[in-house]
This record gives sequence, C-alpha cells and structure tokens, in this order.
Amino acid sequence: MWSRNKANLYIRDALGDFHYDPKALPSPIAQRKIYRNKLMLTHLVGFGGGGSAPLTTLSYNFASTGSLSVGDHSDWTLGGDNFVMEMRFRWIGAVHAGATNFITHWGGAGKRGFKWDWDTNVMRLVYSTDGTDMTIPTWSWTPSADTWYAIALARTTTNLRAYVDGSQIGSTSDISTDSIFNSDRILSINNMSQGGGAKADFMDEIRISDVNRSYSGATYVVASEEFTSDANTTLLIHCNETIASGTTGSQATFVDSGNTGHTVTETLDAIRSSDQFVF
Repeated sequence: MWSRNKANLYIRDALGDFHYDPKALPSPIAQRKIYRNKLMLTHLVGFGGGGSAPLTTLSYNFASTGSLSVGDHSDWTLGGDNFVMEMRFRWIGAVHAGATNFITHWGGAGKRGFKWDWDTNVMRLVYSTDGTDMTIPTWSWTPSADTWYAIALARTTTNLRAYVDGSQIGSTSDISTDSIFNSDRILSINNMSQGGGAKADFMDEIRISDVNRSYSGATYVVASEEFTSDANTTLLIHCNETIASGTTGSQATFVDSGNTGHTVTETLDAIRSSDQFVF
C-alpha cells in the first residue's frame, strides 16, 4: 500500500510529463487522449509493482481526417514481384459509406501506382501498369462495425489473393502479365474516406513484405502476437514505436520497426489510442 505522500509525489511527477502547452493541442478530445496515453506509457507500468517495460497496447485512431505518410522509396516498387500488405482494421460505430483506403502509393494521371482499399462491400486493388491506366480486381466482403479484422492482400507472381481473418475471400486474380507502376508519390496509410464523411476507424500492426510469406493458398494462420521484422519486411508499424519528434495527435514522427527504417509522419488528427488495440 502506497502512503499518501508517495502517491502525491507520483501524481506530481506524472503531471510534469504532460504537454508543455495544453492550449496548443488540437481539441479537448485529443488533449485527453494524449494525457491518458502518456500517463500510461511513462508512469503506470510499475505502479505498485516495479515493472520497467512500457505498455504497448496502442493502435492508431483516424477519427476524422488523419492518416500516416511515409516518403517515396524503392521499397514501394511492387512491379511484378511477390508481396504481402496486411494490417488489423476496425470500423467504429458504423461501416461508413464510400471508399476506405488502407495503403496507397498513388497520384494523378502519370503518377498512379496502387491503392489497396474497400468500397461498398468489395475489397479492391486499384493499380496501374503505366502510371495512367487502371486495373481493378475486386473481392466481395461485407464487414461489420466494432470488430477487429486481419486483412491481407498477397501476390505470388501470377496470382493475387485477398484475405480476411486468414481465409481467402473471392476468387484468385490472374496478374501474371502485369507489372505495377512505380509512382513517385508518398506512401499513405488510411489517407482518405470518400463519400462517407468523417472517418471512424482504427489500425494496428501494419506490415508490407517483399515476399509472399505463406499467403499462397486458401488459408493462413493469423498471427497471435506482434510481427517480428526480418530482411523482407519493408514496412512495419506496431503503433507503439518511440516518437522521434512532436506529440501524438499533433503531427508526430517516428521510425517504423521494419528492416529499412522509414520515417512515418502523422497527418491531421491521427493519434495513438489505447481505446482499441490488438497487441
């Protein structure tokens, strides 16, 4: 049992780690989330127990207009090679209308690479082979709100497959003759919602690999813990990486946990949250 004096010292110490200028934060909601998350990350582990490891139970909340962006890099050159893009995703309250972009490397005509998204009960990969044309394989999927999904898109040279919770959805698409164009745009994660108003969703454990791994059949085993980076991990975001600059919710930056070490930037109201998480 802590003494009252020790508890007061703990509280003052915790308060000292809050934002230096609360009025500069974007909104009271963001302010409360930042305070709560920072308290959890820096103080609550070990409260009465002496533990030293930080809490890692966080995801990214894209409550309105936020996204994550990563600079253009050769790691996003899919071409005709094998790849896997995957993440955990959750709509909150309702599955909104219009398109939800998961991961995009895309610009205007001449700059089109790929967009992995969901739009009106179909998962899609919109891609170009020359920067201008568009090919759009689709897979039917009717998700529910307030449910975490493990979603993945995988290529094995000739075949393109989509998965939800470890099971293939729809049919296999023949992509044998296509090389996906290398756009020079930034890589964006959850960069916009079209036609449905404000976003209300969460993402966790986002990974891109330059190999197919084991995603080449009707099913695969969904990970039960955080991914571990290896030589084929071109992007890995656990959502608990150490913040390099800024404060989450206010355009913070951090280095991802993948093999290459990309700088990731929060945009607009993207914020880390302990309200919802997978790992």
